[in-house]
Amino acid sequence: MTHSTRGVVQMGLLAEVAVATARRWRAHIVGSLASAVALIAVCLLFVAGASATITHKAEPFSPLTGKESGLTFESPSGLESVAVDDATGNVFALDASPDEVAILGGEGQVPLELAAPFTITGFDFREALAYDNSASSPDRGTLYVYDEADKQVRRYVRKPSGHYEEEGMPIAFGQVWGAGTDMDGNLWVGNGPEESISKVTTAGVVSKFDFNPTGKIEEQFAWVGEVAVDGDGDVFFASYSDGLFKCVPSGSGEIKREDCSEFIPKADYTFVSGVAVDRVHNDLYAAVQYGAGYQVNEYDLATGKKIAEFGQVPAATQIAVNEASGRIYVNESGPGAHGYINVYGPAVVVPTVNTTAATGVTGSKATLNGTVNPEGLKVQECVFEWGATTSYGHKSPCEGGWSSEAVEPLPVSLQVSGLEPNGVTYHYRVVAKNEDGVSTSADKTVTTAKTVITEPASGVSTTAATLNGVVRPEGVGVTDCELEYKLTTEASFKSAPCSPDAAELEPDFTAHPVSAKLTGLQPNGSYVFRLKVTDAEEATRYGATLGFTTTGPPQLSEISATDASHDSVTLVARVDPDGFGTSYHFEWGADTSYGHSVPVDFEPFVGSGEQSVLVTAKLAGLSAASLYHYRIVATNSVGRAVGADQAFETLGPCDLPEGRCLEMTSPKNLGPAAAPGRFLGSAELHYQASTRPGAVAYSIEGGLSEATRSGETLYLSTRSKVGGWQTSQVSPGAQALNEKTGHVAASPSDFLELSEGLSCGVVESNQPLTESPLARLVVESGDNNLYRRNPDGSYSLITELPIENPEVITVEKSYHLVGMSADCSRIVFESKFHYPGVGGAGASRLYEWSEEEGLRAIGFVPNGSGGEVPDAAVGGSPSDSVNTVSRDGSRVFFTAPRVAGKAGEVGKPGVCARGAGKSRDLSLSQTAVPDSGAE
Repeated sequence: MTHSTRGVVQMGLLAEVAVATARRWRAHIVGSLASAVALIAVCLLFVAGASATITHKAEPFSPLTGKESGLTFESPSGLESVAVDDATGNVFALDASPDEVAILGGEGQVPLELAAPFTITGFDFREALAYDNSASSPDRGTLYVYDEADKQVRRYVRKPSGHYEEEGMPIAFGQVWGAGTDMDGNLWVGNGPEESISKVTTAGVVSKFDFNPTGKIEEQFAWVGEVAVDGDGDVFFASYSDGLFKCVPSGSGEIKREDCSEFIPKADYTFVSGVAVDRVHNDLYAAVQYGAGYQVNEYDLATGKKIAEFGQVPAATQIAVNEASGRIYVNESGPGAHGYINVYGPAVVVPTVNTTAATGVTGSKATLNGTVNPEGLKVQECVFEWGATTSYGHKSPCEGGWSSEAVEPLPVSLQVSGLEPNGVTYHYRVVAKNEDGVSTSADKTVTTAKTVITEPASGVSTTAATLNGVVRPEGVGVTDCELEYKLTTEASFKSAPCSPDAAELEPDFTAHPVSAKLTGLQPNGSYVFRLKVTDAEEATRYGATLGFTTTGPPQLSEISATDASHDSVTLVARVDPDGFGTSYHFEWGADTSYGHSVPVDFEPFVGSGEQSVLVTAKLAGLSAASLYHYRIVATNSVGRAVGADQAFETLGPCDLPEGRCLEMTSPKNLGPAAAPGRFLGSAELHYQASTRPGAVAYSIEGGLSEATRSGETLYLSTRSKVGGWQTSQVSPGAQALNEKTGHVAASPSDFLELSEGLSCGVVESNQPLTESPLARLVVESGDNNLYRRNPDGSYSLITELPIENPEVITVEKSYHLVGMSADCSRIVFESKFHYPGVGGAGASRLYEWSEEEGLRAIGFVPNGSGGEVPDAAVGGSPSDSVNTVSRDGSRVFFTAPRVAGKAGEVGKPGVCARGAGKSRDLSLSQTAVPDSGAE
């Protein structure tokens, strides 16, 4: 299309917009000249793109169902696509369960000039519908349907009888995830995972535009789906995970990646599933996901500015627009869908509402504020909704002198009382309604003032301090006032009465300072304290918890000996003067009598600051391979601090402690096939040092000469001062033939992990390591079991339940070890096996085994209402399934998609911690708006 032609078209479109707008507003004409003038002014503002709040009202759509009509939407989750014929108003719905295209009237009634059964059948229809509504196209009235079985787009043409019959040759495609037509009747197709779109002319010529010809991951558009074309020939498409893009074809009509740019910022939504353009009104409609649901957004094609948002639905959607009537059709498809076609009428204006900052905020009261612009129409209702969460729960009429006829924003307010004081946050918004619909403002928050305030301690000395606070009674009498305090190491608070006491605090709205003087405190004590107040209504409130530290003798920390050699060492420590002039020295010797001091002739001064100071002293002339004791002593005007006794050892002739030299842990005669320390790429653990002295585990290919199995064999070597190094095989032997395969496996078991002290571990084995018939049951089916190796060398069967899904058995590994406690009493793993009565969700599940409770599923995420739901994503790619276990085994940390949270967080990966039988989302945003780019 030439630029001059586009100009003519755009002028025609503008004229149509004006006519359509006049139609929309005709219902508001009340017969008076003043109303007509006001109406014209509003229409001009609407056409000119004023900031009036626009929406689209839901309209009825009741499809015929049952045998009499020959039409029933049998699969709510399979209502995959929708298209519309502008001329007749007929609607086409692709129902994937019976594989048919249903044809309905614009309100779900019998379609125009068409007898029953109102369907097109006979193919494996999926994903895409498109209808040619172009005035200039020779194929106007053609319905395009994608047949997934044959990977073809088929053409159906409306006959004079009203029925649609297939005509012309099908068009072959690999994948079609969305389709649309342009003003010249050309068909445009989104090619799904192929990262391309295709254009098919009315003559059947196919042009494919590849967005990633080099195959580079950083340049790809993931999953190219819905496609729409505006009046200028610009192409819009949804890349499901990357966003909504606009492509401006070159002069030759080609489209390259550099011709495409982001149309809507990705931060505005989670996912785009449907796209359609209204070339008459120059608008684009997109079905976008926010959290768990979807809504339809309307954007100006020229600027990308969002004009309206409407049509909240629970499931993924696609969109069709009747450009003649302005009606918008939105279908639901996928999990949670109702099998509906949702219909919305032409654009209407609703009041414009906003929230503004609250005023007059006290501990229990606040004035909520906002504005309402009636946009020249009568406002039928205006309310404030408010409450502790975004569910609100309270609703009261707006207060203020606003007028329904006003065309400027006017203030509204609401005074609320009975709020919870002391920094509690409340949410509020304004909701206004006229005959065309409801408009809701953005959420805003107000935080109540603090009525019980803990203030910093004063007069802190070695054994005393004054605790301070402020009480604001807010018109209610105070019956008890205390300042609570304790050492940070203590479990419970002590209390001291406020001065002045509770009876002296007037029940007014002023701030009353209170305090309590403490004596007999511990020197160098770290304390916390808070103000506690109970009022005449028996409500007890606490101020924030603050801290202070009393002064005292010097404080010592980080004491160590470093850089030991055969005859020297450096002693290191930190000395905190605690505000008083402080000096120090190190004492050392062959035993705890010490006998030596360094420096010898004086004690260095470290000042009188309140931060620790690093001090060092080097000892020389020591004996090799010898043990020495040392400690640090520091003194200030308050007292003397003596560090605990510590020891160091100088090096021996081989530069090792304890007089040791290099030693071989494994036997000298390893056998002809042995290769110590070699890692063959299997899952067998191949080297681990113990946290206890003198123990190491390692694997040897082929094993030692007495090995009871082939393949890599795991050994444990331990050292005693009497007998030196002793070596024993840890890997289980090949105990029995696999009754399914008829032979002993080359590597019948894999050690997945040993404990820190090498005393116990976890083994996956395709041989039964116990006499349990349950272990043999799984082995005979051809797969593995999971075992705990006990400290005495015996084995306990972890996966002792029969599996529910034997169809997943393969020769591959069946378990992924997540972690375990240091004593192997709690073990966490993932598995594709599902166990009866254990629960969980997804193909691969997260399990925990313990000696006390046996096997149970733990992959659960919070649902936001105090409960939990199974996590179906465990076992996915490393990017969305990362797990670990705390050292004591009491907590398991795992990632999983959230099912609850603030806007933009649902569906995104979160980090959960599970302990004591309950999961908690640790990474959930604690702010009203999620951090930009947060995952």
